[in-house]
Amino acid sequence: WSRSLKRGRVRVQPLQFAVAAALGLGGIVLLGQQFPEYSLDNFAAQTASLQQLGRHGGSAFALGGEMPSTLAGQLAYAPAALLTALFRPFVFEVHNVPSFVNALETMLLTLLLVRILFTQNLGRLRRRVAENPFLIFCVVFVVAFGVAVGLSTSNMGTLSRYRAPILPFFVLLLLVLGKPFRARSHARHPSWREHGVLQS
Repeated sequence: WSRSLKRGRVRVQPLQFAVAAALGLGGIVLLGQQFPEYSLDNFAAQTASLQQLGRHGGSAFALGGEMPSTLAGQLAYAPAALLTALFRPFVFEVHNVPSFVNALETMLLTLLLVRILFTQNLGRLRRRVAENPFLIFCVVFVVAFGVAVGLSTSNMGTLSRYRAPILPFFVLLLLVLGKPFRARSHARHPSWREHGVLQS
């Protein structure tokens, strides 16, 4: 991403993206054939098993009704899983003091995101992220890890612990995007010698 920015801007080539996706998916399928515990079907089954395991106790929750055990069925709940990993528990879901602390944390994150969405231009936000490789990493890591945590967790207590690696990157992303946008100036500032000539 950095090399692309040095050349001007990032351009995603559809053919290269399709080839990379096919190679990546093929590698995962081959890995699952050699080591069945890492297969996609086994991943979906284990995720469904974890969702059933945590549905006991006062802090249990569910993304939907009867969660499917297929990969496609699990991925259909990815948006809800991401929102759950980042913004739950809600204040009205609090049952004890630790969950109240977690609810304050997620409420603050929610308010920061809402403030950004209502005060910043979405096109400028996209450009600001695209111009910074580290922010790109933050977005990819938060989304990928957040979906995984949200899908594999059905208890508020474990959810708060599992999402701990996400929080530094998510908070940093919100703080950077919450700052007022200043367009880069491409005008060359005169050197001290040119400045002296202009004054004379």
